[in-house]
Amino acid sequence: MKGQLKTHLCDPRGLRVRMVLRCSGAGNATLATGSCTRNSLNPCAQEFHRIFRSVGLRSEGLRSPRPGAGPWAVFGSWANADEASAPGRYLNMLNKTATTPGQAARADVCSGLRVAPGRWRFRARPFRKLTQPGVLGRELCLAALFAGLAASIPAVHAAELALDGTRFTLDGKPVFLLGFSYYGALGAPEDFIRRDLDDFAALGFDWLRVWATWDAFDQNVSAVDTNGGPREPFLGKLRSLVAECDERGLVVDITLTRSPGLLPDLAAHRQAVATLVRALDQHRNWCVDLANEHDVRDARYVPVAELEILREEVRRLDPRRLVTASFGGHDLSREEIREAVVTAGLDFLCPHRPRSPDSPGQTEAQTRSILAAGKELGRTTSVLYQEPFRRGYTDWQPGAADFLADLRGARAGGAAGWCFHNGQQRDAPDHQPRRSFDLRHRRLLDQLDPEEQKVVRQARNAPSATR
Repeated sequence: MKGQLKTHLCDPRGLRVRMVLRCSGAGNATLATGSCTRNSLNPCAQEFHRIFRSVGLRSEGLRSPRPGAGPWAVFGSWANADEASAPGRYLNMLNKTATTPGQAARADVCSGLRVAPGRWRFRARPFRKLTQPGVLGRELCLAALFAGLAASIPAVHAAELALDGTRFTLDGKPVFLLGFSYYGALGAPEDFIRRDLDDFAALGFDWLRVWATWDAFDQNVSAVDTNGGPREPFLGKLRSLVAECDERGLVVDITLTRSPGLLPDLAAHRQAVATLVRALDQHRNWCVDLANEHDVRDARYVPVAELEILREEVRRLDPRRLVTASFGGHDLSREEIREAVVTAGLDFLCPHRPRSPDSPGQTEAQTRSILAAGKELGRTTSVLYQEPFRRGYTDWQPGAADFLADLRGARAGGAAGWCFHNGQQRDAPDHQPRRSFDLRHRRLLDQLDPEEQKVVRQARNAPSATR
Protein backbone atom coordinates (compact mmCIF):
# COMPACT_ATOMS: atom_id res chain seq x y z
CA MET A 1 0.00 0.00 0.00
CA LYS A 2 1.19 3.52 -0.74
CA GLY A 3 -0.07 6.88 0.37
CA GLN A 4 -0.05 9.44 3.12
CA LEU A 5 -2.55 10.90 5.57
CA LYS A 6 -1.80 14.00 7.61
CA THR A 7 -3.93 14.97 10.60
CA HIS A 8 -3.86 17.29 13.58
CA LEU A 9 -5.08 15.82 16.84
CA CYS A 10 -6.18 17.52 20.04
CA ASP A 11 -7.01 15.71 23.25
CA PRO A 12 -8.99 17.03 26.25
CA ARG A 13 -5.81 18.16 28.01
CA GLY A 14 -4.94 20.63 25.25
CA LEU A 15 -2.12 18.66 23.67
CA ARG A 16 -1.70 19.62 20.02
CA VAL A 17 -0.25 16.82 17.96
CA ARG A 18 0.51 16.52 14.27
CA MET A 19 0.29 12.92 13.10
CA VAL A 20 1.31 11.50 9.76
CA LEU A 21 0.64 7.95 8.66
CA ARG A 22 2.84 7.05 5.74
CA CYS A 23 2.32 3.76 3.97
CA SER A 24 5.20 3.17 1.58
CA GLY A 25 4.82 -0.51 0.86
CA ALA A 26 3.39 -3.81 2.06
CA GLY A 27 4.01 -4.27 5.76
CA ASN A 28 5.70 -0.91 6.13
CA ALA A 29 3.71 1.71 8.05
CA THR A 30 5.25 4.77 9.64
CA LEU A 31 3.54 6.74 12.38
CA ALA A 32 5.09 10.16 12.86
CA THR A 33 3.71 12.84 15.13
CA GLY A 34 4.26 16.42 16.13
CA SER A 35 4.61 18.69 19.11
CA CYS A 36 2.29 20.01 21.75
CA THR A 37 1.63 23.21 23.65
CA ARG A 38 2.92 21.83 26.95
CA ASN A 39 6.36 20.76 27.93
CA SER A 40 5.98 17.50 29.90
CA LEU A 41 5.79 14.86 27.19
CA ASN A 42 9.15 13.12 27.46
CA PRO A 43 7.67 10.14 29.37
CA CYS A 44 4.72 10.20 26.98
CA ALA A 45 6.99 10.14 23.93
CA GLN A 46 9.01 7.25 25.31
CA GLU A 47 5.87 5.28 26.14
CA PHE A 48 4.40 5.59 22.69
CA HIS A 49 7.67 4.79 21.01
CA ARG A 50 7.72 1.63 23.13
CA ILE A 51 4.12 0.75 22.25
CA PHE A 52 4.58 1.07 18.51
CA ARG A 53 7.90 -0.74 18.51
CA SER A 54 6.24 -3.61 20.38
CA VAL A 55 3.71 -4.11 17.59
CA GLY A 56 6.21 -3.83 14.76
CA LEU A 57 5.40 -0.30 13.65
CA ARG A 58 8.30 2.04 12.94
CA SER A 59 7.89 5.25 14.94
CA GLU A 60 9.57 8.42 13.81
CA GLY A 61 10.44 11.44 15.98
CA LEU A 62 10.32 14.84 14.31
CA ARG A 63 12.04 18.11 15.20
CA SER A 64 10.00 20.65 17.17
CA PRO A 65 9.00 23.56 14.89
CA ARG A 66 9.73 26.22 17.51
CA PRO A 67 11.76 26.45 20.71
CA GLY A 68 9.93 25.59 23.91
CA ALA A 69 7.02 23.87 22.21
CA GLY A 70 7.73 20.57 23.88
CA PRO A 71 9.19 17.39 22.45
CA TRP A 72 7.67 15.47 19.60
CA ALA A 73 5.80 12.41 20.77
CA VAL A 74 4.35 9.32 19.13
CA PHE A 75 0.61 8.93 19.55
CA GLY A 76 -1.54 6.08 18.35
CA SER A 77 -5.13 5.48 17.45
CA TRP A 78 -8.22 4.21 19.28
CA ALA A 79 -8.58 1.59 21.98
CA ASN A 80 -11.25 -1.12 21.80
CA ALA A 81 -12.73 -0.07 18.46
CA ASP A 82 -15.24 -2.46 17.00
CA GLU A 83 -13.90 -3.99 13.77
CA ALA A 84 -17.11 -3.15 11.93
CA SER A 85 -16.74 0.57 12.63
CA ALA A 86 -14.63 2.92 10.54
CA PRO A 87 -12.00 3.22 13.32
CA GLY A 88 -12.07 -0.55 13.63
CA ARG A 89 -11.42 -1.01 9.92
CA TYR A 90 -8.56 1.45 10.14
CA LEU A 91 -7.09 -0.36 13.14
CA ASN A 92 -7.56 -3.67 11.40
CA MET A 93 -5.48 -2.33 8.53
CA LEU A 94 -2.75 -1.25 10.94
CA ASN A 95 -2.89 -4.51 12.85
CA LYS A 96 -2.29 -6.54 9.72
CA THR A 97 0.92 -4.64 9.10
CA ALA A 98 2.07 -5.27 12.69
CA THR A 99 3.83 -8.31 14.13
CA THR A 100 1.32 -8.62 16.97
CA PRO A 101 -2.24 -8.28 15.66
CA GLY A 102 -4.62 -6.46 17.96
CA GLN A 103 -2.00 -4.41 19.78
CA ALA A 104 -1.72 -1.45 17.43
CA ALA A 105 -4.85 0.00 19.01
CA ARG A 106 -3.16 0.40 22.38
CA ALA A 107 -2.01 3.99 22.69
CA ASP A 108 -3.72 5.06 25.86
CA VAL A 109 -0.92 5.99 28.27
CA CYS A 110 0.39 9.53 28.53
CA SER A 111 2.11 10.69 31.70
CA GLY A 112 -0.20 8.51 33.76
CA LEU A 113 -3.41 9.75 32.10
CA ARG A 114 -5.68 7.52 30.06
CA VAL A 115 -7.02 8.58 26.69
CA ALA A 116 -10.59 7.36 26.38
CA PRO A 117 -11.50 5.25 23.33
CA GLY A 118 -12.54 7.25 20.31
CA ARG A 119 -12.00 10.65 21.92
CA TRP A 120 -9.66 12.34 19.49
CA ARG A 121 -10.72 15.27 17.32
CA PHE A 122 -9.45 15.08 13.74
CA ARG A 123 -8.64 17.70 11.14
CA ALA A 124 -7.11 16.42 7.95
CA ARG A 125 -6.27 17.22 4.37
CA PRO A 126 -6.23 13.84 2.64
CA PHE A 127 -4.42 13.35 -0.65
CA ARG A 128 -3.14 10.61 -2.94
CA LYS A 129 -4.72 7.20 -3.11
CA LEU A 130 -4.16 4.31 -0.73
CA THR A 131 -4.37 0.82 -2.20
CA GLN A 132 -4.11 -2.30 -0.09
CA PRO A 133 -5.37 -5.44 -1.82
CA GLY A 134 -5.68 -8.34 0.58
CA VAL A 135 -6.47 -6.33 3.69
CA LEU A 136 -9.71 -4.62 2.82
CA GLY A 137 -10.02 -6.37 -0.51
CA ARG A 138 -10.58 -3.15 -2.40
CA GLU A 139 -9.04 0.18 -3.17
CA LEU A 140 -9.43 2.83 -0.50
CA CYS A 141 -9.40 6.54 -1.15
CA LEU A 142 -8.05 8.48 1.84
CA ALA A 143 -10.78 11.07 1.50
CA ALA A 144 -13.46 8.41 1.86
CA LEU A 145 -11.58 6.74 4.71
CA PHE A 146 -11.26 10.00 6.60
CA ALA A 147 -14.92 10.86 6.01
CA GLY A 148 -15.87 7.54 7.61
CA LEU A 149 -13.57 8.17 10.57
CA ALA A 150 -14.87 11.67 11.15
CA ALA A 151 -18.45 10.44 11.13
CA SER A 152 -17.66 7.72 13.65
CA ILE A 153 -15.65 9.67 16.24
CA PRO A 154 -17.24 12.11 18.68
CA ALA A 155 -15.58 15.53 18.75
CA VAL A 156 -13.68 16.53 21.86
CA HIS A 157 -12.73 20.14 22.46
CA ALA A 158 -10.15 21.63 24.74
CA ALA A 159 -12.62 24.33 25.82
CA GLU A 160 -16.42 24.41 25.71
CA LEU A 161 -18.12 27.69 26.56
CA ALA A 162 -21.61 27.70 28.05
CA LEU A 163 -23.79 29.64 30.48
CA ASP A 164 -25.13 28.58 33.87
CA GLY A 165 -27.32 31.27 35.37
CA THR A 166 -25.39 34.53 35.46
CA ARG A 167 -21.99 32.89 34.98
CA PHE A 168 -20.05 31.36 32.14
CA THR A 169 -18.77 27.82 32.35
CA LEU A 170 -15.73 26.26 30.69
CA ASP A 171 -16.06 22.52 30.29
CA GLY A 172 -18.93 22.60 32.79
CA LYS A 173 -17.04 24.51 35.50
CA PRO A 174 -18.09 28.03 36.54
CA VAL A 175 -15.49 30.64 35.66
CA PHE A 176 -15.04 34.39 35.73
CA LEU A 177 -13.62 35.15 32.28
CA LEU A 178 -10.53 37.33 32.32
CA GLY A 179 -9.84 38.60 28.83
CA PHE A 180 -7.83 40.97 26.66
CA SER A 181 -8.48 42.92 23.45
CA TYR A 182 -6.77 41.34 20.45
CA TYR A 183 -8.60 43.16 17.67
CA GLY A 184 -6.13 43.04 14.77
CA ALA A 185 -4.90 39.49 15.38
CA LEU A 186 -5.76 38.36 11.85
CA GLY A 187 -2.94 40.58 10.59
CA ALA A 188 -0.35 39.25 13.05
CA PRO A 189 2.40 36.73 12.23
CA GLU A 190 1.69 33.27 13.63
CA ASP A 191 4.71 33.42 15.91
CA PHE A 192 3.42 36.63 17.53
CA ILE A 193 0.04 35.00 18.13
CA ARG A 194 1.44 31.82 19.67
CA ARG A 195 3.75 33.75 21.98
CA ASP A 196 1.00 36.14 23.07
CA LEU A 197 -1.43 33.29 23.70
CA ASP A 198 1.11 31.32 25.70
CA ASP A 199 2.08 34.35 27.78
CA PHE A 200 -1.44 35.59 28.46
CA ALA A 201 -2.59 32.08 29.36
CA ALA A 202 0.33 31.77 31.77
CA LEU A 203 -0.76 35.08 33.35
CA GLY A 204 -4.22 33.65 34.01
CA PHE A 205 -6.20 35.08 31.10
CA ASP A 206 -8.74 32.77 29.51
CA TRP A 207 -10.43 34.73 26.73
CA LEU A 208 -9.75 37.31 24.05
CA ARG A 209 -11.74 39.53 21.73
CA VAL A 210 -10.90 39.58 18.02
CA TRP A 211 -12.69 41.31 15.16
CA ALA A 212 -13.76 39.45 12.03
CA THR A 213 -14.25 42.86 10.36
CA TRP A 214 -11.09 44.85 11.03
CA ASP A 215 -9.78 47.54 8.68
CA ALA A 216 -7.22 49.89 10.23
CA PHE A 217 -3.95 51.61 9.32
CA ASP A 218 -4.37 50.87 5.61
CA GLN A 219 -4.74 47.13 6.10
CA ASN A 220 -8.02 45.26 5.87
CA VAL A 221 -7.68 41.92 7.67
CA SER A 222 -11.39 41.08 7.73
CA ALA A 223 -12.34 37.40 7.60
CA VAL A 224 -15.45 38.19 5.52
CA ASP A 225 -15.92 40.32 2.42
CA THR A 226 -18.44 43.11 1.86
CA ASN A 227 -21.06 40.54 0.85
CA GLY A 228 -20.43 38.51 4.00
CA GLY A 229 -18.67 35.67 2.17
CA PRO A 230 -15.33 34.06 3.05
CA ARG A 231 -12.29 36.30 2.63
CA GLU A 232 -8.98 34.49 2.50
CA PRO A 233 -6.38 34.22 3.83
CA PHE A 234 -7.98 35.92 6.81
CA LEU A 235 -10.83 33.48 7.40
CA GLY A 236 -8.17 30.78 7.49
CA LYS A 237 -6.21 32.83 10.02
CA LEU A 238 -9.34 33.14 12.14
CA ARG A 239 -9.77 29.36 12.03
CA SER A 240 -6.17 28.96 13.10
CA LEU A 241 -6.55 31.47 15.94
CA VAL A 242 -9.67 29.76 17.29
CA ALA A 243 -7.92 26.39 17.07
CA GLU A 244 -4.82 27.70 18.86
CA CYS A 245 -7.05 29.11 21.59
CA ASP A 246 -9.06 25.90 21.79
CA GLU A 247 -5.91 23.92 22.42
CA ARG A 248 -4.98 26.25 25.30
CA GLY A 249 -8.45 26.31 26.85
CA LEU A 250 -9.05 29.94 25.80
CA VAL A 251 -12.38 31.47 24.76
CA VAL A 252 -12.63 33.69 21.67
CA ASP A 253 -15.16 36.54 21.38
CA ILE A 254 -15.52 37.17 17.63
CA THR A 255 -16.94 40.59 16.76
CA LEU A 256 -18.70 41.84 13.64
CA THR A 257 -19.55 45.45 12.88
CA ARG A 258 -21.90 47.15 10.42
CA SER A 259 -20.07 49.56 8.12
CA PRO A 260 -20.41 50.76 4.50
CA GLY A 261 -16.95 49.43 3.63
CA LEU A 262 -17.30 46.17 5.55
CA LEU A 263 -20.89 44.94 6.02
CA PRO A 264 -23.12 47.57 4.42
CA ASP A 265 -26.57 46.02 4.97
CA LEU A 266 -28.58 43.28 6.62
CA ALA A 267 -28.11 40.79 3.76
CA ALA A 268 -24.32 41.02 3.93
CA HIS A 269 -24.40 40.97 7.72
CA ARG A 270 -26.55 37.84 7.77
CA GLN A 271 -24.26 36.11 5.29
CA ALA A 272 -21.23 37.02 7.41
CA VAL A 273 -22.85 35.40 10.44
CA ALA A 274 -23.49 32.23 8.43
CA THR A 275 -19.92 32.23 7.08
CA LEU A 276 -18.42 32.36 10.57
CA VAL A 277 -20.71 29.76 12.10
CA ARG A 278 -20.08 27.28 9.29
CA ALA A 279 -16.33 27.88 9.18
CA LEU A 280 -15.85 27.44 12.94
CA ASP A 281 -18.56 24.93 13.78
CA GLN A 282 -16.15 22.27 15.07
CA HIS A 283 -15.05 24.50 17.96
CA ARG A 284 -17.12 25.20 21.09
CA ASN A 285 -14.75 27.79 22.56
CA TRP A 286 -16.09 30.87 20.78
CA CYS A 287 -19.07 33.21 20.93
CA VAL A 288 -20.10 36.01 18.60
CA ASP A 289 -20.79 39.71 19.08
CA LEU A 290 -23.25 40.18 16.23
CA ALA A 291 -22.78 43.96 16.01
CA ASN A 292 -20.28 46.09 17.85
CA GLU A 293 -21.98 49.01 19.63
CA HIS A 294 -25.10 48.30 17.61
CA ASP A 295 -27.12 51.10 19.21
CA VAL A 296 -24.81 53.96 18.20
CA ARG A 297 -26.65 56.02 15.58
CA ASP A 298 -23.97 56.08 12.91
CA ALA A 299 -22.73 53.50 10.38
CA ARG A 300 -22.59 50.91 13.18
CA TYR A 301 -26.32 51.08 13.89
CA VAL A 302 -28.26 47.81 13.75
CA PRO A 303 -31.91 48.01 14.84
CA VAL A 304 -33.25 45.50 17.34
CA ALA A 305 -35.46 43.93 14.67
CA GLU A 306 -32.36 43.14 12.59
CA LEU A 307 -30.53 41.83 15.63
CA GLU A 308 -33.38 39.39 16.10
CA ILE A 309 -32.94 38.16 12.50
CA LEU A 310 -29.20 37.75 12.95
CA ARG A 311 -29.67 35.93 16.23
CA GLU A 312 -32.15 33.53 14.61
CA GLU A 313 -29.63 32.82 11.85
CA VAL A 314 -27.11 31.67 14.44
CA ARG A 315 -29.74 29.59 16.21
CA ARG A 316 -30.75 27.95 12.93
CA LEU A 317 -27.16 26.94 12.13
CA ASP A 318 -25.90 26.22 15.65
CA PRO A 319 -28.53 26.25 18.41
CA ARG A 320 -25.96 26.12 21.24
CA ARG A 321 -23.73 28.96 20.04
CA LEU A 322 -23.72 31.91 22.48
CA VAL A 323 -24.58 35.30 21.03
CA THR A 324 -24.48 38.93 22.13
CA ALA A 325 -24.52 42.40 20.56
CA SER A 326 -22.62 45.13 22.39
CA PHE A 327 -23.82 48.58 23.46
CA GLY A 328 -21.76 51.73 22.97
CA GLY A 329 -20.55 54.15 25.60
CA HIS A 330 -23.34 54.21 28.19
CA ASP A 331 -24.99 52.31 31.01
CA LEU A 332 -28.11 50.31 30.17
CA SER A 333 -31.69 51.25 30.80
CA ARG A 334 -34.34 48.69 31.71
CA GLU A 335 -35.89 49.03 28.24
CA GLU A 336 -32.56 48.39 26.52
CA ILE A 337 -32.09 45.28 28.63
CA ARG A 338 -35.60 44.09 27.76
CA GLU A 339 -35.05 44.58 24.03
CA ALA A 340 -31.74 42.75 24.15
CA VAL A 341 -32.67 39.65 26.17
CA VAL A 342 -36.40 39.36 25.43
CA THR A 343 -36.90 40.74 21.92
CA ALA A 344 -33.53 40.02 20.29
CA GLY A 345 -32.88 36.88 22.38
CA LEU A 346 -29.25 37.67 23.22
CA ASP A 347 -27.60 35.21 25.60
CA PHE A 348 -25.61 37.78 27.56
CA LEU A 349 -25.10 41.55 27.70
CA CYS A 350 -21.99 43.54 26.77
CA PRO A 351 -22.33 47.18 27.83
CA HIS A 352 -19.40 49.39 26.91
CA ARG A 353 -19.51 51.67 29.93
CA PRO A 354 -18.56 55.38 29.98
CA ARG A 355 -14.83 56.11 30.05
CA SER A 356 -14.09 58.59 32.81
CA PRO A 357 -12.21 58.69 36.12
CA ASP A 358 -15.51 57.88 37.88
CA SER A 359 -16.12 54.68 35.91
CA PRO A 360 -14.15 52.17 38.05
CA GLY A 361 -16.10 53.16 41.16
CA GLN A 362 -19.46 52.69 39.41
CA THR A 363 -18.98 49.26 37.82
CA GLU A 364 -20.12 47.16 40.78
CA ALA A 365 -23.40 49.06 41.23
CA GLN A 366 -24.11 49.13 37.49
CA THR A 367 -23.56 45.38 37.25
CA ARG A 368 -25.96 44.71 40.12
CA SER A 369 -28.54 46.98 38.47
CA ILE A 370 -28.39 45.05 35.17
CA LEU A 371 -28.73 41.67 36.88
CA ALA A 372 -31.65 42.93 38.98
CA ALA A 373 -33.42 44.26 35.87
CA GLY A 374 -33.03 40.87 34.22
CA LYS A 375 -34.67 39.16 37.18
CA GLU A 376 -37.57 41.63 37.07
CA LEU A 377 -38.06 40.71 33.42
CA GLY A 378 -38.07 37.02 34.29
CA ARG A 379 -34.78 36.45 32.48
CA THR A 380 -31.50 35.40 34.02
CA THR A 381 -28.79 37.20 32.11
CA SER A 382 -25.03 37.59 32.30
CA VAL A 383 -22.82 40.65 31.97
CA LEU A 384 -19.51 40.55 30.11
CA TYR A 385 -17.40 43.70 30.15
CA GLN A 386 -15.65 43.26 26.81
CA GLU A 387 -14.58 46.88 26.23
CA PRO A 388 -13.98 49.05 29.30
CA PHE A 389 -11.80 52.17 29.27
CA ARG A 390 -8.23 52.07 27.99
CA ARG A 391 -5.07 54.10 27.82
CA GLY A 392 -4.53 56.37 24.83
CA TYR A 393 -8.23 57.11 24.26
CA THR A 394 -8.79 60.52 25.90
CA ASP A 395 -6.88 62.96 28.10
CA TRP A 396 -7.62 60.66 31.03
CA GLN A 397 -4.89 58.02 31.16
CA PRO A 398 -6.13 55.33 33.56
CA GLY A 399 -3.41 53.72 35.64
CA ALA A 400 -3.06 50.14 36.81
CA ALA A 401 -5.04 50.97 39.96
CA ASP A 402 -8.00 52.11 37.83
CA PHE A 403 -8.03 48.95 35.72
CA LEU A 404 -7.78 46.70 38.75
CA ALA A 405 -10.50 48.63 40.60
CA ASP A 406 -12.80 48.21 37.61
CA LEU A 407 -12.02 44.49 37.52
CA ARG A 408 -12.75 44.17 41.25
CA GLY A 409 -16.04 46.01 40.80
CA ALA A 410 -17.08 43.72 37.96
CA ARG A 411 -16.38 40.62 40.04
CA ALA A 412 -18.01 41.97 43.19
CA GLY A 413 -21.12 43.02 41.27
CA GLY A 414 -21.60 39.55 39.79
CA ALA A 415 -20.35 40.09 36.23
CA ALA A 416 -19.41 37.01 34.22
CA GLY A 417 -16.18 38.45 32.86
CA TRP A 418 -13.96 41.45 32.26
CA CYS A 419 -11.55 42.45 29.50
CA PHE A 420 -8.26 44.32 29.64
CA HIS A 421 -8.95 46.76 26.81
CA ASN A 422 -6.12 48.31 24.82
CA GLY A 423 -5.68 50.16 21.55
CA GLN A 424 -3.96 52.94 19.65
CA GLN A 425 -2.43 56.00 21.30
CA ARG A 426 -4.57 58.70 19.73
CA ASP A 427 -2.41 61.66 20.73
CA ALA A 428 0.93 60.16 19.64
CA PRO A 429 2.69 60.37 16.26
CA ASP A 430 1.44 57.62 13.97
CA HIS A 431 -0.78 56.50 16.88
CA GLN A 432 2.02 54.41 18.38
CA PRO A 433 1.87 52.17 20.26
CA ARG A 434 -1.17 50.80 18.50
CA ARG A 435 -1.35 47.74 20.75
CA SER A 436 -4.06 45.28 19.67
CA PHE A 437 -5.21 47.58 16.85
CA ASP A 438 -2.11 46.73 14.80
CA LEU A 439 -0.15 43.54 15.49
CA ARG A 440 1.78 43.28 12.24
CA HIS A 441 5.16 44.45 13.51
CA ARG A 442 5.12 43.90 17.28
CA ARG A 443 3.18 41.43 19.37
CA LEU A 444 0.74 42.76 21.94
CA LEU A 445 2.68 42.05 25.12
CA ASP A 446 5.69 43.92 23.73
CA GLN A 447 3.56 47.02 23.01
CA LEU A 448 2.12 47.46 26.51
CA ASP A 449 3.46 50.31 28.63
CA PRO A 450 4.58 49.87 32.27
CA GLU A 451 1.12 50.59 33.72
CA GLU A 452 -0.49 48.06 31.40
CA GLN A 453 2.20 45.52 32.23
CA LYS A 454 1.22 45.88 35.88
CA VAL A 455 -2.41 45.19 35.00
CA VAL A 456 -1.80 41.98 33.07
CA ARG A 457 0.55 40.67 35.76
CA GLN A 458 -1.73 41.47 38.69
CA ALA A 459 -5.20 40.85 37.24
CA ARG A 460 -5.33 37.15 37.99
CA ASN A 461 -4.65 37.69 41.68
CA ALA A 462 -6.78 40.78 42.11
CA PRO A 463 -9.01 40.60 45.23
CA SER A 464 -12.42 38.96 44.82
CA ALA A 465 -10.98 36.53 42.25
CA THR A 466 -13.29 33.56 41.64
CA ARG A 467 -11.15 31.45 39.39
